[in-house]
Amino acid sequence: MNSFFTLMGAMLGSWLVLNLLGALVIGALARYLLPGKDKVGWFTTIGVGFLGGIVANIVAHLAGWVPWGKNSGILGSLLGAMGLLLLHRLWTLAKKVRSAPPPPAA
Repeated sequence: MNSFFTLMGAMLGSWLVLNLLGALVIGALARYLLPGKDKVGWFTTIGVGFLGGIVANIVAHLAGWVPWGKNSGILGSLLGAMGLLLLHRLWTLAKKVRSAPPPPAA
């Protein structure tokens, strides 16, 4: 029984590492393809890549483009990450506009 848990731990660990590396690559590609001054670090880049794949799968399944049980692939993940990066830019822009001081009265 101990070897079963060891095997499951190794499989889960390798799955997590491979997903995080893939998310880093997808997030970095999305940032490369959408150049701009994004002040985001490695964790946000990985988060954008990881969540981009999830968003792409949900949209593809709900739209009927991909059958259930399949995934949207690298291109879908990249498009999802680019969409999330654009949403992040809009959110930071709106935050900047809201925090700007009002113009002086004339």
